[in-house]
Amino acid sequence: MPQNDTTKAIFTGIICLPVVFYPFIAGIASVSDSEFMVLWLLAAGMLLNVFRGFRKTWNFKPSNSIGWIMMTAAVALIWCGILTGNKTAVFFNLSLLALMLSLAAWLAGTGFMLKTLLPFTVFIIILPFLNYFHYLLSYPLCVICAGFTVTLLKIFGLQVSNEAAVIIMGGQKISITTACSGIFQLEAMLLLGWLIVVSVHRNIWRRAAHFIMIFPIVIFMNTLRLTAVILLYMNIGDAAFSYKLHTVMGFVMVILAALLMWSCRLLFKEDEVKKDVQE
Repeated sequence: MPQNDTTKAIFTGIICLPVVFYPFIAGIASVSDSEFMVLWLLAAGMLLNVFRGFRKTWNFKPSNSIGWIMMTAAVALIWCGILTGNKTAVFFNLSLLALMLSLAAWLAGTGFMLKTLLPFTVFIIILPFLNYFHYLLSYPLCVICAGFTVTLLKIFGLQVSNEAAVIIMGGQKISITTACSGIFQLEAMLLLGWLIVVSVHRNIWRRAAHFIMIFPIVIFMNTLRLTAVILLYMNIGDAAFSYKLHTVMGFVMVILAALLMWSCRLLFKEDEVKKDVQE
């Protein structure tokens, strides 16, 4: 651990950067408060987890060379933004990320810097451009879920097909929109999934493998939701597409997906002998 009080204060400031940059991110991010808070909690939780892990060993070995490299990258990115007339603050956000990583390397070493890379990236890069990520991911999710939903409906004996993200039933066409893709539940699932894997695994590779299960689980649960909506539509008509019903089914989807995520821990169960040795 850094010895003098000034370094300790700076180090504590790095851990608290999500709080410090709250007004900055909230001001430029065109995302809803709920989406912002969920990802903010995810990033803050990751940082605290990194801090706890290093606190157990006090293995802080400052790396000046890596710190200077990241600082140089931060300055270069700022100039790239200035020279290209960047209008979307991409270079500024990347430079801010490089600056934070350089401080982490200077004060606590390369290992700590690498472990803070993910939470810093979530907070500085993903949050301000969350809507862009939504646009990039939502259409593929719509197409995938439409295809799986059609396959599931055929099991029920229905004559259906799909063209990209449009489900065709006889002469009717049902478009799978962004709101139906499950993209708006993804932030909640990322937070819940991270809490689950951190609580049930000690090995980082098991955590990573288990965490990746979020994406097939979200697709699977959303496919079940879309299938249920279409079956309801066949029985109650347009009432199946009401906002209240969609909201309730969205909450149910997140709860069931979290339970399925929790159950999947058994696929990555650690050997009891290894656990005892680690303890």
